Amino acid sequence: MKPRQAFPTILLVLVIAFQAAGRNPRMAKPLVKEEFRGIWIATVNNTDWPSKPGLPADQQQKELINLIDRIENTGLNAVILQVRPAADAIYPSSTEPWSYYLTGEQGKAPTPYYDPLRFAINLCHQRGLEFHAWFNPFRVRNHSYDQLAPNHPLRKNSNWIVDYNGKSYLDPGIPEVREYVINVIMDVVRRYDIDAVHLDDYFYPYPVKTMAFPDEATFKKYGGDDYPDKMKEWRRNNVNLFISELNKRIKAEKSWVKLGVSPFGVWRNLSLDPKGSAGKRGLSSYDDLYADARTWIKNGWVDYLIPQLYWERGNAYGDFDTLARWWNKNVDTRHLYFGQALYKATSSAPGWKDPTEIEKQIDIGRQMNNARGFAFFSASHLLDLTKEQVNRLRQELKEEPAIIPKMNWLDSIPPPVPGNFRLESTINGTWLKWKLPANYNDDRVQYVIYRVKKDADGNNQMTDVFKVTDKRQLFIPPSMRNKLADECFRVSTIDRLNNESALSPLIQINGTEFKLMQ
Repeated sequence: MKPRQAFPTILLVLVIAFQAAGRNPRMAKPLVKEEFRGIWIATVNNTDWPSKPGLPADQQQKELINLIDRIENTGLNAVILQVRPAADAIYPSSTEPWSYYLTGEQGKAPTPYYDPLRFAINLCHQRGLEFHAWFNPFRVRNHSYDQLAPNHPLRKNSNWIVDYNGKSYLDPGIPEVREYVINVIMDVVRRYDIDAVHLDDYFYPYPVKTMAFPDEATFKKYGGDDYPDKMKEWRRNNVNLFISELNKRIKAEKSWVKLGVSPFGVWRNLSLDPKGSAGKRGLSSYDDLYADARTWIKNGWVDYLIPQLYWERGNAYGDFDTLARWWNKNVDTRHLYFGQALYKATSSAPGWKDPTEIEKQIDIGRQMNNARGFAFFSASHLLDLTKEQVNRLRQELKEEPAIIPKMNWLDSIPPPVPGNFRLESTINGTWLKWKLPANYNDDRVQYVIYRVKKDADGNNQMTDVFKVTDKRQLFIPPSMRNKLADECFRVSTIDRLNNESALSPLIQINGTEFKLMQ
């Protein structure tokens, strides 16, 4: 994925206008309780991490800690880390070699040895962030000068590899290739506690006008009978077979692991198909990359899509607003998040002079009935934001926590309500603590703490999400302890698939005392 030009049912949506002092004066809109807030961390070409190949393990770890700390402190809630950039791995694999982008030599392990994938998963989960393992399924060499390690298994299957435009790719038309890639992905699903498998937009390579992708022999062998003179349909079917089989295998192994794809932002142009999107005709996912995301949604083969809408509002080819509305209309049975070009917000790219473009795009998504969040490309650009941009994002996200939307088709069983509340006071502050039933397996649960205030008529009204935490406690410093007489809290549990329990009774804290109210 490179930069390119071309509810829970127990609560009503909270409708509270943005009134905080100093907030950027944009269109007033409801606060959002459920929202996917992701960010990609690209390892290919050392785009985001590590900063260069061959760093010592401790420096790699330090860089990743700093990056994920920045992500958490911005208010994001999901990390999409590229674990297989080019038929290689940033984790110990019995199938594919260690990545050049990690160690500077394909096949060489980190020194001192550690498992970067397990390290990254632990970092994210400790901070309450979902971890999505990002695979590039068919890329083999990203540069003409890249070399496969001597023991790379693909050296024994060189007939699977197609050279195109100075790079190399696995041929998706070969059934053994699709099975090979699925097995690589399933190895990670089995061995690691990931929340999702994520694929980018590279299925067949981005086309070069004067250069045909050389898969004629594969088409003749595997597609000629079923798809006579219909190579494009055959290619799309190859990708469909890959997506549908991968989803089936993931769910059979771990039913809670999601499958998401980030397709190119234009499915198909309106000038070619009345079902397509308006805008100047150009590259499209359907016609050029053979990725038919509408079919994946229709058949329930993916759990979410993040179309890459890397254009600004008003762009003649890819107007953000126009494309967002098209995807909102066409993704109605699975989750839809919008991919946004953070890398352009930190540059002088034409059309990005408005320093609030990113926030305005978030606003557009929040006004759509099927859009449930966004993801930024990419993580290193968080470091390039101006102080004003950082402050606006933190105010938009960190100060207004959100729960990742649940997926009812995977699981809709709510976890138990927190109980056994107690207050422990020390000289340093007060701890509100609680428990779950002893017989409940609380692996990867979190807690949502809601703030409740009295309205003008004296009725208790839930106002916002105060905090989302994996700790069974809320710390109240002395400076806050005597300021909570007019506020109450409710606490709920959310499980690893973001199903939410019923709410706890009202908890009123007054000084060093508290009481529960129905």
